[in-house]
Amino acid sequence: SYVQYLTFKGKYRDAEQLLIDIGENFDCNTPASMLLSHHTMLKDLYAKLGDWKKAYLNSEDVLKYFRRTLNDSTMAATADSKTEQALIIERIKQENAERIHAEQQSRMTAINIALLIGLILTIALAFSILRPSKTKNAPTTNSSSKTNCSTVRNPK
Repeated sequence: SYVQYLTFKGKYRDAEQLLIDIGENFDCNTPASMLLSHHTMLKDLYAKLGDWKKAYLNSEDVLKYFRRTLNDSTMAATADSKTEQALIIERIKQENAERIHAEQQSRMTAINIALLIGLILTIALAFSILRPSKTKNAPTTNSSSKTNCSTVRNPK
């Protein structure tokens, strides 16, 4: 940043004035990370100037904004992590449901095939039982039941 350039060139008072001017534009909506950076630069600048009281006051602000930044980023990271975890759990549930559905479909297919084969075998058995047999319905030829007209005599 330009403040770091001024500090590098040894123009500490110009860097201090620039930081003070920038700080006057901050409001309650200024992100804690920006305030942390601002007060860190002020602390370092005052330490180089030997103004230990101002360096100490800014180091307290650095600690305050560091904690706020840490809390904000931790909360954001926690929220992101919980959201990601919920998405992973939902994806696992969906994959399990799809797997269970596929297994049920496979079982139903196997049951349908078994029922179809059983039906075909039952029909084949019924046809074999009910089919008229030529040997069963053929007229019987018994030689003793035949009457021989020539051997029968009329008794008178």
